[in-house]
Amino acid sequence: MFTFHQVMPDYLDFISVFGLQSEARDQRFSCFREQKALKSPAGSNNGIDSLGRSGKHYQLCYNLKGVTLTAQDLEDPGKNRWSIRQAAFYHQLDVVGGNTLWIVTKGGLDIQQRFKELTGTGARPEDKAFETLDECFRSSLSAHLLFCHWSTEDWRGYINGWNIP
Repeated sequence: MFTFHQVMPDYLDFISVFGLQSEARDQRFSCFREQKALKSPAGSNNGIDSLGRSGKHYQLCYNLKGVTLTAQDLEDPGKNRWSIRQAAFYHQLDVVGGNTLWIVTKGGLDIQQRFKELTGTGARPEDKAFETLDECFRSSLSAHLLFCHWSTEDWRGYINGWNIP
C-alpha cells in the first residue's frame, strides 16, 4: 500500500513505535519530516494521470503524543493512572489537482470520529471544501489543527497530578 501511494519511507519510523507493551518504558521520539516535489525534472513525467497525481506534491509525516486518564483516585490525585498515547500522521497533497492522501495510525477510534465530525454534514463548510486547490490546502490545515488539538488535551491534569514536592 505504501509503495502504491508513494508514501515517504520516513513514515515507517513513526509507525514502528506501535505494538503491545505491558509497561511503556520508552516514550520514543517526536519528530516531523517533509518532502516536496514541486518541479518536474526536464523531460520526465512523474505523474500518474489515472490516479489524479501530477507528480508535484508535498508530503509530511509527524507523530504526536496525547495523554488519557485511565484510573482516577478522587481522594489522592497523585495516585491517578495515566496513559500516554501515540499517533502518527502522514499527509500528501498534490499541488496541481488538490488530491490528498491521509494515513493516520493510532490505537482506538477517537481521532477517526473527530475527523468524521470535522468533515461531516454539520461541519463548517471551509473545513470540508475541496473544489479548488486553495480550498484543498485550507481543509488539510484544519485536519492538522484537529490532530494538534487532540494531542494537547489532558496534559495539564497529567502534569498537575504528579504532585512533586
